[in-house]
Order: sequence, then C-alpha cells, then structure tokens
Amino acid sequence: MTTVSDNAGWQDGGWIENLRDGTRVLIRPIRPGDAELERRFLGLLTPGSRRVRCIETFRTTSDAGPTQPTFIDPSTGVAYLAEIFGAAAGREIGVARFSADVDGDDFEFDVSVTDEWHRKGLGMLLMKHL
Repeated sequence: MTTVSDNAGWQDGGWIENLRDGTRVLIRPIRPGDAELERRFLGLLTPGSRRVRCIETFRTTSDAGPTQPTFIDPSTGVAYLAEIFGAAAGREIGVARFSADVDGDDFEFDVSVTDEWHRKGLGMLLMKHL
C-alpha cells in the first residue's frame, strides 16, 4: 500500500492499492464534489446490483441522485471511493460507506463494486480502509 500525500495533488489523501490482477486503484475519501462520479457509478451497476445497492429501482441514473450524500459527517461516518489510478482516473469503480447514529447504538455499512471489477479484491480493500 502506498499513501498518497497532499503534495501529490490529492487534497484529502488516499491510498494506492494493487488489485489481484495488478491494476492500480486509488482509494480515497469521498468529497462533496463527487456527486457526478457517484451518478456515473450507479449507471455502471447492472440492474440487479443497483437494486441491492439502492434498495429501490429506477429507470435511469438521472431518475435518482446518489442514494447516499457526498457530504459525510466525520463524527458519524466515513465513505471511500475507488478509482482506477492513472490514465483512467475519474472513473469510480467501487465505494464503501460506514455511518452510525449519533448515540453509536446503530450503524450500517455497504460496499459496492461495479460488476466488471468483481473478484479482483477491490471489495476487501475497501472494507480494509473502512
């Protein structure tokens, strides 16, 4: 694992990881400006994966914004997204989220990976960083 420093151009840092097939990905905190990335990510999911991820159906990704906000309250949650590192940067291929209620009694998390990136270890890497 390589940590991306602020001087590398990533304001909030992140981690460069290698998938099982050698593909390098950047796992970084989700930021308020990532709403369009999230929308495109939802469009990459198959209808079955979208149903599991969103617990609702919609005809197109323009019918629904991201099901989770890109504004994360750091006192109760964290969210990381994964992008292909390098030339294909700017394409979200996975996301992991954790949130708790303010009392810390209940929490939820989810990890979603686009179908073409299944079985490469991305989900496990996202969980590791949660």
